[in-house]
Amino acid sequence: MKKFVSMGFITLVSIGLVACSSNGPKPTKESEEKVETAQESTDAKSANNEVLKSLENEFNKDGKTVDVTLDKDVVDSESDKPHEVIRIEVTDQDTRKKLAEADEAIRNEDASEEQSMYINSIRQIISDEAKKLANNNDAITFAYQDDNNDSMLIAYSTKTKDIIQPTF
Repeated sequence: MKKFVSMGFITLVSIGLVACSSNGPKPTKESEEKVETAQESTDAKSANNEVLKSLENEFNKDGKTVDVTLDKDVVDSESDKPHEVIRIEVTDQDTRKKLAEADEAIRNEDASEEQSMYINSIRQIISDEAKKLANNNDAITFAYQDDNNDSMLIAYSTKTKDIIQPTF
């Protein structure tokens, strides 16, 4: 039953992301070129291309809500071995605003059920997709830029561990 309810909320969040992003202006030539460049850079051979494409389909239904990139040969605090990180950065202003409000409410322990489910559904999608990564060191991150241009992490998962866990 819990899984059924969770999947329902994930579906609602996905629809919400699409709804928030479809109200924006038409893509400019510059943004279309950026999308093409991002797609070209992800076409390089990688064991995680299928996961990357799945995430693009999930969060980028109209092509301008998020920017999905694949960083190769990353060495960070989570692993001393070079690995790949799929980075999802929210680019749509309305979606950024909604994420920032929900994230701050959760941090202040003042989140509504809708805000909590919104963030946790994103975390669950990232967690589920991370289980499909090529190895245990590869990771997926989901973030947005706040008003100070700081990157605010919403979700971070590897194949075997959710660094930022969903709290259903």
